[in-house]
Amino acid sequence: MVILICILVFVAIQICVAMIKHFATDKQVRQRNKLASQLKYLHEQMRFREYEEATQKVNELNKEIYGTDYLLEKEDTEYKKTIENMIEAAAKAEEESRYANAEYIMREVWKTQGYRLGFEHPDIAKTLNHIGRMLDKQGKNEEAELLYKRARDIMQKQSHE
Repeated sequence: MVILICILVFVAIQICVAMIKHFATDKQVRQRNKLASQLKYLHEQMRFREYEEATQKVNELNKEIYGTDYLLEKEDTEYKKTIENMIEAAAKAEEESRYANAEYIMREVWKTQGYRLGFEHPDIAKTLNHIGRMLDKQGKNEEAELLYKRARDIMQKQSHE
């Protein structure tokens, strides 16, 4: 009889543990879904920093829920898509002669790329050149020249490695 009671208690404990895990996962799923639903709005509003932060949080929650790093490839795809969209927005602003807006967006690209790829990556050099071009168009030639020099330094460093 004692063995039967012990088995029943053990089973009851296992069921409680499973229910607690399910509840935590369910809560995380709801939180992830709420954040994911905000991503499109943030992107449409060109709030790229918030978009990137929300995307990162969604991916962290997915990793917690599913317990794996299977999202790395998806994260890379989302990152690339975000950068491409930001660059497109900057190009559109440049076409419309809104150089300060284009500069701001490209500075956000620079920060995002820098944190993701490192500030010595060749893509950073391209972005710095783009920002320099926007500064030139605004008559900020000295600041532009500093960015062009930094871009050259990055490219030279890469060619020596």
